[in-house]
Amino acid sequence: MVPRESLRAVGWAAREAALRGVPLRIVAAAALLPRMSARVGTVEYDNVTDLLVKERDSALAAAAERAARAAHDVLIDTDELSGPPG
Repeated sequence: MVPRESLRAVGWAAREAALRGVPLRIVAAAALLPRMSARVGTVEYDNVTDLLVKERDSALAAAAERAARAAHDVLIDTDELSGPPG
């Protein structure tokens, strides 16, 4: 679930991008715990890393949707980053 404050910030950023006539890039990193890495290969069951990555992807989708509603004429790009969120 994406915090309301984060979605408000995305809305603000989208409106600012519209005012300036520039695209908006929204990025997020999965908060993987130390010594965790993305899965390699296919396995039948989800693990904690998979859930964190799915949460990140869901948050990016929600942020892009909020940005599109706030400024429908702005080009919006989302990127999944690797590494710690900070």
